[in-house]
Amino acid sequence: MSTSESVMENAIAEGLATVLHNILLKISGTLQPFPNHRKEDREVALEKATEPSHHRDFILAEVHHLFKVRLYITQDVDFITHKPASVHDVHAYKHEDGLTPDENTIAFDLSQNYSSPWNAFLLELLLQELQSCCREENWPIKKSDNYIREILRDCYKCLHTIWRNAQPKVAATGHLEMPARRVDRRPTIAIWQWLGHLIRTLGKHGMSSEESAVENGVENVLCGLCPLHRIHATKNPTTKQDAVKGLLLALYDGAWIASLTEWQKESLEISTAPFPWMKVAVV
Repeated sequence: MSTSESVMENAIAEGLATVLHNILLKISGTLQPFPNHRKEDREVALEKATEPSHHRDFILAEVHHLFKVRLYITQDVDFITHKPASVHDVHAYKHEDGLTPDENTIAFDLSQNYSSPWNAFLLELLLQELQSCCREENWPIKKSDNYIREILRDCYKCLHTIWRNAQPKVAATGHLEMPARRVDRRPTIAIWQWLGHLIRTLGKHGMSSEESAVENGVENVLCGLCPLHRIHATKNPTTKQDAVKGLLLALYDGAWIASLTEWQKESLEISTAPFPWMKVAVV
C-alpha cells in the first residue's frame, strides 16, 4: 500500500468517527463538535458519547473509592489535610537525578497541576492499579486507559481545588486570614456531596412525600447556605403509598421497621450495608 493510500484511509477513518459522533450527539440533543485535540481525546469523547450512563457511574464510583483508599480519606474535604510531597524530592525527580514518588504513600505536588512529571507519575500509578483490579475482579464494565486517565485527572483537579481553597488567604488588612476565620467556606462542598449521595441512595421513590411529617430524623435542610428548620408533627398521617423496597436499613424509620413482622421485613428486601450519616453544625 502506498503512502498516499495509507493517508487517505486514515482520513476516511477519522471522518467516519466524527460523523458517528455527531449523529449520536444529535440523537441525545447535545450536539458539540469534536475538540481539535489529540487522537486519544477524540476516542474518549466517542467512548463517552456511546456509553450508557450507568457505565460511567460505575467507573466514577470505583475511581473515587480508589482515591479514598490510597489517600486515607473518607470524604473529599478530608484532602485539606493532605501532606504534599517535599519540594526537594519533586525537584530531584523532575531533573532525573532523584527517586520516583513513593508508591505506597501517595503525596501529590500540590504546587502543580495534574500534568507535572511528579503528579503524572502518581496518576499513572493509580490508573494501573485500577485497571489491574478491573482484570482481577472481572468487572462487568471495562474502559480504556485514556478514558480512566481523564477521570483521574478530573478527580485530582477537584481535590486540588478543595485543598487550595482551604489555605490561608491574604485578608483586606494585608495579614494572612487564618483557617479558623474561614471555617464556613470548607464544609459546604462535603455537605452538598453528602446530600447528593443521600438523594441518589433514596432514589425517586424513596423521597418523603407531602403526606409524611417525620422525615427520618433529619431536622435541618440546607437551602443555599442557610439552614431551614423543619417543623415535625407529633403524628404521621396514614400514607397511601406502598413502602419502597431495597433501601438501606438506615434509611427506614426505625420504629416502623420494628413494628413489622419478619415476613414483611423480608419482603422489603432491605440492604444492611452501612450508610455514612453526617452531623451538620451551622455556626
